[in-house]
Parts: sequence; C-alpha cells; structure tokens
Amino acid sequence: MSSSASVGDESKGGSIETDTAPSINDLLGPERDAQTDLEIGEVFEILKNDRRRMVIEYLKNQEDGCATLDVVAEHIAAIENGVDVSQISSSQRKRVYIGLYQCHLPKMDEYGVVDYEKSRGTIELKDISQFDRYLDTDAEPTNDGQAELAIAVGVSGIVLVGLSGIGPLTAVPSIAWTLVALSALLGLGIYR
Repeated sequence: MSSSASVGDESKGGSIETDTAPSINDLLGPERDAQTDLEIGEVFEILKNDRRRMVIEYLKNQEDGCATLDVVAEHIAAIENGVDVSQISSSQRKRVYIGLYQCHLPKMDEYGVVDYEKSRGTIELKDISQFDRYLDTDAEPTNDGQAELAIAVGVSGIVLVGLSGIGPLTAVPSIAWTLVALSALLGLGIYR
C-alpha cells in the first residue's frame, strides 16, 4: 500500500519511477459475489429489521421477485399502520419510502440480498435460500419443549414412585432407578 519512488538525477538522464496509488475500489475491498453465502452475522444483520424482512417477504411473494420502491413502500406502510393500501396517508407512505430508499435497500443491495436500482426505483430479489430457515412463516409451530418437559416429568414421577417404596415398582433396586433417570436425561440431551 505504500508508494515507493526511485528518483534519479533528471539532468543526467535519470527517470522518476512511481508505483500507482491504489484506487478507491482497491481500498473498499472486492465486490461481494452474488453467489457467496453471507456470514451468519450478516444474515442476522439483514433480518434484525422488520422492514427488511417485510421487503424480502413481499418480493418472495411476487412471481418474478421484482417490484418498485413505490409499491413496496405502500405495502409496508399499510402493514405498519394496520390499514389497507388505499387508506395510507402520504406522510405514512413517505416515512417508509425514505427509510427504504436511504437505508434498508442500499444495505440489502450491499449484502447481495437484492439488486436495487436506485435511479429506476426497482428492486429484484436475489437467491436468498440461506434466509429460508429463518423466514419460514408457514411452518407449524412445534411443541418440542412441552413434549420434552412431559417426558422428563413422567420419568421423574416413575423414578420417585419406585424409590419411595409404593406399589410393585419397589421390587426394582435403587441403583436401577438411578440408571433409568440418568438414561432418560441423557436421551433427552441427545435428542435436544
């Protein structure tokens, strides 16, 4: 990055040689390849904002993955204000438009999530398959935590009854109950 110069005596036929200074593009680093997966922190940086998530969801629902900034801003303003697109005010639309125009879409373009043509006001969604697991809103909620809790409570109850000397479970030695409890906890840990 340093510029070196070899200066000769010009009056004796010497010459001045200099290395060229790095361009601004060299200083900014290489452009992000559209096919390069983002780091996990970059994925969460994009997804941590509601408006950026709404942009991605809206574009995913478009047949060609494209829209104009005006349309996306109106859609998001309607969601944020809980009204139909036809009912949003110009100030509501403008507030969202400015945020998308100045901040969110340039950031999404920088990370390679969208192709944002600022001069034309067009937005095109790029391959965001790495976001799918975080954006899967159609998935059924799972009760894995509740099932695990029920299993743990059930095993604990059986072990406590066996150790307390109540009923036919008293025939099993205490060491066996300890092994059952530990095996159940280990099994839940591995499953988790």
